[in-house]
Amino acid sequence: MPVTSKSQWTLFYNPGHQAMALIGAVEIDPGLNPDKPEPIDTDIFTFNLNELVVGINLIGNALVFTPLRRGR
Repeated sequence: MPVTSKSQWTLFYNPGHQAMALIGAVEIDPGLNPDKPEPIDTDIFTFNLNELVVGINLIGNALVFTPLRRGR
């Protein structure tokens, strides 16, 4: 998903279920305009932290998420 000045990201963590989700909206401006209400295009990525370790790296002004399977 492209990261632009008009995109909005939310990171969610639920420790009880060991789950993390990353929710992104590419274009948030249409939802803020009452004259042209349009649905916001979103992408949702979920991670089960019982099965995955998620690496988070800052590269430039972008966060890069790398899910890796846990060794058992």
